[in-house]
Amino acid sequence: MAPILVTVISWVANCFIVGGGVAPYIPQYMEIDRTRNIGNFSSYVCLVLIVANILRIFFWFGHPFELALLIQSFVMLTAMFALLYVCCKNTAVVTKTSFTDFDYNNFWKWSHLSDYVLCTLLFTTAVGTVTYFLRGNSNYVEVLGFAAVALEACLGVPQLVENYNKHTTMGMSVYMVLGWLVGDVSKTIYFVVKQTPIQFAICGTAQIGIDILILSQVALYSSNPGPILATSKS
Repeated sequence: MAPILVTVISWVANCFIVGGGVAPYIPQYMEIDRTRNIGNFSSYVCLVLIVANILRIFFWFGHPFELALLIQSFVMLTAMFALLYVCCKNTAVVTKTSFTDFDYNNFWKWSHLSDYVLCTLLFTTAVGTVTYFLRGNSNYVEVLGFAAVALEACLGVPQLVENYNKHTTMGMSVYMVLGWLVGDVSKTIYFVVKQTPIQFAICGTAQIGIDILILSQVALYSSNPGPILATSKS
């Protein structure tokens, strides 16, 4: 009976890891879709997660870890493109921008989802090529792993900076950040219990600290409604 119980608990934990990671972004998606405006949400959050999860996938080939974490990366990539889609759909713009403009000032501020997909495909191809030739180099593989988790640990930094610059959290879903905190605490415990590579536990601990800072901003800027936001493009 005990082995069956352990199996069930492990299965539930794996399901939570796979699906729980994207759950915090559902309120943000709904908030943008409801207000037809991205508000103070930073699309760079999507950039950080896309890059981090691509690196994590390639890290798996050199240093296999829990399959649930690998599946989570693919699920997260899908969620981030869904979030970018709703951002593109509801961002007011005067001049449309494109990845092929090669304008540094407009990087990751493009008007169409296809531009984000193209940029991601080019990045994936570049990293995949390097990883293919260096897959037997343990130092490269470990650096790849640390790069993936270091980026993921910085997930909340773009939002933290955006809130600080505008002195408001209006348009940012508090439920999303609370979801980050609950998820980060849970997955850090999961990393320790499952004895995953140390990079994962370091990442989780750093993320918890950033989540708390962002929630502190919610309280600090609660009396500031922020600037009047432009309406969505038609």
